[in-house]
Formats: sequence, structure tokens, C-alpha cells
Amino acid sequence: MHFVWGNPSQKNVENGYLDWFDHVYQPGNAGAEGYRILLVRLKPSGHPASLLNTLVWLQGKVDGAGAHSDFLMDNVERARLDRLLADPPAANTAPDLFLHVKKMLTDFAGIYGDWLIPLPHGAGLPVLPVVPRPVPSPPSSPPPTPIVALIDDAIGFLNARFTTG
Repeated sequence: MHFVWGNPSQKNVENGYLDWFDHVYQPGNAGAEGYRILLVRLKPSGHPASLLNTLVWLQGKVDGAGAHSDFLMDNVERARLDRLLADPPAANTAPDLFLHVKKMLTDFAGIYGDWLIPLPHGAGLPVLPVVPRPVPSPPSSPPPTPIVALIDDAIGFLNARFTTG
């Protein structure tokens, strides 16, 4: 990727996570013609319904994508798609992928809902069983004051990719 430094300009940032995407991937002054990033979960499709059918459909859409396509896929996600095609997941483990969706496309779910489920706020956290924790004994002296630091205010904390280690 090639970057060119220019004169600084004032900019109001509403969402740093998405602002970085716009800064790196959007053409200059794209406006409504630009793309937004959207996390989607694949749905089994075809007859019989399978995730492999959906992966093959998505590969065809991405391979035929042009400058005015409804959605595009960057190289990182495309490599992930290729790995999924080589080793399709089980039907009950539908994967998530990031797409670059045209900003003017307002009914993504209505058009592509047979294949993809939009996850506009990131994939939900998995439901974990509640494990009772032992009650600690009271401290003999007051605990030290915790130190809290904010590293980045634009981390997609609801995205399941950030919650698994």
C-alpha cells in the first residue's frame, strides 16, 4: 500500500475505527459513492443448503466485482475466503467475514439476506456457562487503587475476533 503525506487538515472524527478504514481504503472525496465496512456471517444456501455453496457464491461475486459493485473484499478477507473454500467449516460454525459495502446500498439484508447476515455492531459474544467463583477472604489492608488506561476508544469490542484468545 502506498501512502503520500500531505498538508494537515482539521477533521472531526466520529468513529475512529471506521475513520481509519475510510482514510485508508476510500478514494478521495468518495462521499456516497464510497464504501463502508460491514461484518457479515455466512448462511448455508443452495439445495441442499451448505456453507460451501455460500462460499462458492461469494467467491463468484468477489471475482466479478468491479468499481461499482455492491460490495468488495480486501486481500486479507479474500485470503480467509480462500482458506474457507479449501477447508469448509461445519454447518453449525458459520464464519464471519468483513466486506466493503457500497454506502448507497441501504437494504443489504434485503438483497443479500439469503447468503449473508449483516452484523453491524460486530459478532455477539458467545454465551458462556456461569461458573461460581470462590468468595475471597477480606484483605487485611485496603487494596491499592487500580490504574485504568484507555488505549483506543475505537476498538470493536463486540466483535468476536477481539474476544477470543
